[in-house]
Amino acid sequence: MAHIHETLFHVFCFLTFGYGLYYDTLVVRHGWSVYAGKTRYATYWDVVLQTVYFGLRVVVDLTHGWKQKKSFRDPNESTKLKRLVNWISCAMAFPLGTFVCLSFWGLYFFNREFIYPSYLDDIIPSWLNHILHTMPFVLQILDKYVVNHSYPRRVSGIFGILSLTICYQLWMAWIAHYTRSWVYPILDYLPLLYRIIFLGSMWTCLVLLYLAGELLSHVFWRTRRKTMKLV
Repeated sequence: MAHIHETLFHVFCFLTFGYGLYYDTLVVRHGWSVYAGKTRYATYWDVVLQTVYFGLRVVVDLTHGWKQKKSFRDPNESTKLKRLVNWISCAMAFPLGTFVCLSFWGLYFFNREFIYPSYLDDIIPSWLNHILHTMPFVLQILDKYVVNHSYPRRVSGIFGILSLTICYQLWMAWIAHYTRSWVYPILDYLPLLYRIIFLGSMWTCLVLLYLAGELLSHVFWRTRRKTMKLV
């Protein structure tokens, strides 16, 4: 089985996002009355993704690590499920989770009414807000430190995050076409050219975050290997 601290960490992450997803879906009903409900928001896509990823990571920890006895397991020695989970982490969960958190809090501190109007404080508990908009970034950073991720070929990883981004943007465009209003009000005020630039900038940001995750994983594990050699 995987190291106990890895398994406990992933169980904690899965329960955190799983409970947040349950509460946001079934308890906080605000947001479901409009067309497409909360599935119109990148935050909801992200919390679903984080829940699925950490749930699969728990399965991998419990079922695919029994014969591994090395302190630092070779990430290339893996089953198809481990490779899939690893790809989801590198290509989707880290860049999307980081993007959602950084963009949310950036807009929040600039002008919260653009992203999270003050009346929502009476509807959404503060702890749930942090599960949705803070914990993805924090727990993904910790996951990079706890797990030695074997990054896929860069083309494959970037293809993954851009495919997810395009799917979400097409979904947003359909909602805007159907409702005559964009999910994020700022897009209603932008001319077509600036709207395209705004949406295109998401691609750049997410690719850069993918590369940042790759670099971060390399730095973490290069440092830990050097530390182990000195012990």
